[in-house]
This record gives sequence, structure tokens and C-alpha cells, in this order.
Amino acid sequence: MDGTGYGPDGRLWGFEILSGDYNGFTRHLHLEEIPLPGGERTVGNPWLSATAYLWTCFGQAGWDKALSLFPDREQELTIATQMIEKGINAPYSSSAGRLFDAVAAILGICTENTYDGQAAIELGELAFAQTELQLSDQGLREPEASAESSFLPYSFALEAGTLGVEKVFAEILADLEQGKDRQEIARRFHHTVAAMVLKAVTEVREQTGLKRVVLSGGVWQNPYLLLLTEKLLHAQDFDVYTHRQVPANDGGLALGQAVAAYWRWQMHVSGNTR
Repeated sequence: MDGTGYGPDGRLWGFEILSGDYNGFTRHLHLEEIPLPGGERTVGNPWLSATAYLWTCFGQAGWDKALSLFPDREQELTIATQMIEKGINAPYSSSAGRLFDAVAAILGICTENTYDGQAAIELGELAFAQTELQLSDQGLREPEASAESSFLPYSFALEAGTLGVEKVFAEILADLEQGKDRQEIARRFHHTVAAMVLKAVTEVREQTGLKRVVLSGGVWQNPYLLLLTEKLLHAQDFDVYTHRQVPANDGGLALGQAVAAYWRWQMHVSGNTR
């Protein structure tokens, strides 16, 4: 789970359930893809990600909602939706980073990033503030209640290898209209992402028999999401691997690329197929 990765299909990846080794991988499941008007411009403008999701999920009603959320951007909203409709500079993406950006913008937490990952970080901090989780010398711990004790994800879909989030956004918008606390909405969103990961890897385990889950990518620097997802996976008898000595984001990615390149070179030199 990360912000932007270049997939072999030419699209922007970032919320993927993969299996494989140093020499290759299979993409089993992924977040539903949405068009990003302006391409990488959305990285610095979470309101654009929000607009893309709202338009993709709800059409004209989504545009109306975006206008009500970002009233000072009417002209930009019109241009963005035209780009999406006409397929002009609006590449498709399954990025987890853009999903977090969209929710942060809808909640009014962050509409423009002034540093990398700002919206996702602030959304994660808001969710973290709602818990009893504490930092200790041993890392994160829970003094009393279990993280799952009030586990209540939003509804989502898993069909034909795609994790759909239309219901997630519909329920978030409904909570906002009902005046629900933004911290609670942020927390439920994190529960939803954890539940999506659990359901997805459970389906892959049923297909492949694999029970090892490796959580990697910059999104897993979110401490609340990481701890909660680990606990959910352990409870369902998965073996969970997380980063310790190598960073979960681009530093780890660079090392992984080097290792994969080495193994593929060795395979080429030896003439082996694996």
C-alpha cells in the first residue's frame, strides 16, 4: 500500500494484494481504479482525489457534493470533471495514498499537501487520537481495551478481484451530514482499510494456501493502521511480516529493486527458469 507505483499495465498502482518471489509476482486483488485529473497534480491536491472519487462513485451528485465541500474551486472542479469524462490527462490509479487523500479532503483535514503524504499523515493522527493506544519502549501497546473491541468498518465490496469503495464514501458522507465527529469517521475509515486487507488476503489464502502476509509500502508507516491490521491478521492465523531494519517506503523499495535485479541477473546467467 503506497502512493504511486508504475504497474506493468501502464497504470498507477498503490493498493495491491500480490504474491510472488524475487523473480516475479501475481497481482490477485487491488483497489478499484479511478481516473486522476491532472495526473501527478493530484498528489499535491487531495481535493482533486476527493473530486475524482466523488465523480466516479456518484456522477453529477458527486460533483454537486464536491462543489459543496470545495466551493471556492468551482472552475477547477468543472475542468477536472471534464478531463475525467474526456479521458484527457486523467490516468487510472488504484493508489492507497489517493484514497487516504480523498477522505482527508472530504473531512476538511487537508485539501492541499505542503509536504509528501501530509493529508494521509494528518488523517492517521486524527484516528490515532481516538484510541487508547500508547507509545512505550516496546513500541505501540494497548493499556486496556483491545483495538478490535470497537471495530466498526464502513461497508465495501470485493468483486472480480477489485475492492470497491462506493459504499465507503456514501457512508462517510452520511456520517458527515449527521454531524458525526470527524475523529470517529477517521477511525472508522482506518478500520475499513484494515478490514479490506483482511478480506482480500483471506480470499487469496483460500485460492493459494499461502498464509504469510507481508505489509509493505509507505502507507504502513501509519502506526494505528499497522497495529490494527496486524492484530486482525494474527487473529485469523496469518503469519505477519513487517518492516524493522528497512523502511516501509521508498528506501525499502530501492533495496527491493536491487535484490530483485540481482536474482533476475543470476537467473539469466545460470539459464535457470527460476
